[in-house]
Amino acid sequence: MFAGRSKDDGKGVFSRERKLTLKNLILLIVTFKSSIQRELDMFFKEVSHSDFNIREVTKGAFTQARYRKGFWSIYPECHIGRVYGETTPFPSNAFFMRKYGDIPSDEWRFDANSLGTNDFRSSKDNIYWASLTNIKGNGILVSSDGNHSFSSFVNDGKISFLVADYFNGGAEIFFRSHLANERNPLKRGDHFRESITLNLINGEKK
Repeated sequence: MFAGRSKDDGKGVFSRERKLTLKNLILLIVTFKSSIQRELDMFFKEVSHSDFNIREVTKGAFTQARYRKGFWSIYPECHIGRVYGETTPFPSNAFFMRKYGDIPSDEWRFDANSLGTNDFRSSKDNIYWASLTNIKGNGILVSSDGNHSFSSFVNDGKISFLVADYFNGGAEIFFRSHLANERNPLKRGDHFRESITLNLINGEKK
């Protein structure tokens, strides 16, 4: 989908489809470790003609964008569940609540902790695509049919990019009871298979 809509008809994007076991999916989710990480490092070194470490995080160094299937036809621009969104881990107006009762200095989406702002780190379901790119436009993009969920968050100086077809609504305390009848917990002996399409984006190729 993304490659077909790109300005250069997908010439700056290549795709690799992988069928992942749950074990391999978790390895992909956590921190791009092992062979996948090496493959990404080699790719970015080639396109930028210099050593590039995607795991190093600075404020505003990476932009997350996503397009998803919404439950409503319109969302407020400040809503973290809006159909299209773009943000960074710690934008300039991000703020940290030190204690209960403090008055927020900006919109709730900019409320942050060590994982990033609410807008950046929250799970987004029913995505069509989601991406994480650096200031040069290089990065990764996952394509979906609207059934996958994803989240990205800062994790010990790295950015984790989690994609899953199986999603149980997260662990948010307030809405936990509202989702009780919709949850589908895994039981011992259950089997399921995941498949994702991961794209590497060359933002420098014109």
